[in-house]
Parts: sequence; C-alpha cells; structure tokens
Amino acid sequence: MWTPAKLVWTVVGVLLVLATSSTAPAQNIVFGSFNASFDTGSLAGTIFPVSYSYDADQVNELGDSFVQLNSFDFTLLGVSFMKSDIFQGGQAIFRDGALENVTASFQVLLAPNSPVKNITFGFGGPGVIGYVDVDNQFGSGSFRLLSEPPAGVLSELYGLEPGSTFSRGCFPPCLCPIFSTGEIRGTYLLTFDHFDPLFDYYVIDRVDWIVTIRGEEVRITGSGAYRIGGEFARQHQLTLALRIGNDSLELFDSGLILGGAGFPNMINIDVSIRGMRCFDTVIEMRSSLRKNSEEFLQSDQPSGSLLYPASEFNQRTVECGANR
Repeated sequence: MWTPAKLVWTVVGVLLVLATSSTAPAQNIVFGSFNASFDTGSLAGTIFPVSYSYDADQVNELGDSFVQLNSFDFTLLGVSFMKSDIFQGGQAIFRDGALENVTASFQVLLAPNSPVKNITFGFGGPGVIGYVDVDNQFGSGSFRLLSEPPAGVLSELYGLEPGSTFSRGCFPPCLCPIFSTGEIRGTYLLTFDHFDPLFDYYVIDRVDWIVTIRGEEVRITGSGAYRIGGEFARQHQLTLALRIGNDSLELFDSGLILGGAGFPNMINIDVSIRGMRCFDTVIEMRSSLRKNSEEFLQSDQPSGSLLYPASEFNQRTVECGANR
C-alpha cells in the first residue's frame, strides 16, 4: 500500500525525459482524454475528465518509449491543474507503439485552495491514482486510457449547428452586461465507454471550436464526458474541461437534466461553469452527427482541424434581468 511519503519521494523507476530544443515545431501532436475517479478516501466518488497531448513522432514502433507530455490538464473541485504544475513524471509511456500509461504527480507547489496536497497519476502502475487530502489522509483512484476505442467501437464526429451560442457575463441575480454570439463553429468526437443499469457513458474528445469574440477568433479546445439514460424519464449530462484561448482550463457542466430525445443523431445541451448564476460563461451546444467527416477534414480551416462551417452570427449585450 502506498503511503504519503512514497507518493512524495518514490519515482518507481520512471525516467524523466527532458525536452530538447528544436528549430522545427512538432508536427504530429496527438490529443487524448480519460475520466479519472477517486475510489477510496475522503473524496471517494469524485469523477473528473483529464485531457493530455504528446508528440507521436517521438514514439518508437518497437520497445519502450517515454515521451514527454505536451499538455496535461484537469479541474478538480474547481481548482485547475496543468502541465506546468507537474512536480514529477509528465510522460506518456508506450510499449511497441501502444500507449500503456501516463504519469504526472502534483505535489509541494500547488494552487491556492487545492483540495489535495498530492495527486499522482500512473506511478503505482497503469491506471492507478493516489492522492493525499488536506487532512493528510490517503486515498486511491483509477483511470482508463482511451487512446484507441475498444474493439468494435468507433468514434463518431459531431459538428456544431446554427443555434449554438457562446455567452459570457452576468446572469440573475447579478447585474452587468452579457456578451453573446452565435458565431461559434467546430467539431468533437464521441466514443462509447461503458454502461450501467441506468446510463450509457461516452467520452468526449478532441473538442475543436472557434468562437468570434468582439471581432477576434478564439479557439476552444478540451475533452469531457457525456452520459444518457435514466430510470423513469430520459436524462443526460455533459461535462467538459475546456480551455478558451489562453485562459486556464475550466470545468463546464450541464448537471443531470431531462433531455436527449434526439440522441444519437443530435446532442443539444447547455453547459456552464457556475450554473448560470452571476458572472458565468455559458455554451449552448446544438450539435448533430456527421455521417461523412471527409468534407470537414478537407475544409479550409487550420491544419489538422475538424472545424465545421460557422453558424449565423448574432451578438447582443443585455442586462442580466432581461430575457436571454
């Protein structure tokens, strides 16, 4: 069994690969995500999405590869963690070209109000999480990488539709202007993960959206999770960890609400950071399944993007007490 001391000081034989300077940027960045969960300890039952990326050109076809992570982002109970906060590790580990584990340990230098004194991914083995809460109590958790969909399961491409909006400002009961625009476009991938007696669970990956904010195009990237089902009425919930431009990663959540009647052909749901209360950022996502992704892959959008053409532009500034 791990102890807090082991979490802090044990490297478990993982080599730290130092970044080397290069005159040419990486050309084959792969993005991935997984859902992490705390299974024991004071934070048991906490589930949160994690997104990461690495340079696939650094992966060897044979043998072991220890590839430095380009990014590693998640939000835990309202506090953001990112690659620059990693104290030890920070690698994607491959065997014969297949991703087996990611390592990242956050400790010692943590953000203010962090709900943990230590959270460590992958050091106890693939998919293992250890953490120490603010009362120095140990807990454990787990994660499962989805670098490739399970056998027989395909990732489906969804694109934003007209009617999608991005809003930022004050919502009731606060009073200040709201900026809102319908000029938001983009795509994401949906992959089936697992099911239980009540819900089907999916991974949202490769969120790649562009929103125009006061004349400037801002990129939104991230990943998350979606579940749909229910006992007596159909319910669904969308959770996304998104980075808007150069802002810190933020956790958006719809809460578990009635809806999802059009699934899988469409997913229409609203997500926000603070439940649409006082100052908040809200995304009204209206999206549909794309049967053929080639037209998006070959579009004139930035290289590697799956961006879908923009919806109709609409911008307004209103007081919080007005109808949205």
